[in-house]
Amino acid sequence: MRWTHDETGERVYELYDLVNDPGETRNVASDKPAVVKELDAILDRQPKPKPLPKPKGKA
Repeated sequence: MRWTHDETGERVYELYDLVNDPGETRNVASDKPAVVKELDAILDRQPKPKPLPKPKGKA
């Protein structure tokens, strides 16, 4: 599953059946809402990235 944010800040999901569609030509996210929900919950449990430290000194 892949996801991005659209202009509104909402998640846009892409889910592909790699067995039957190895070229990833058909997004099945709308056909599999339970799978998207389960994978989204897994992603939400992952640690959030920490901001990069600011460099010391002058650039």
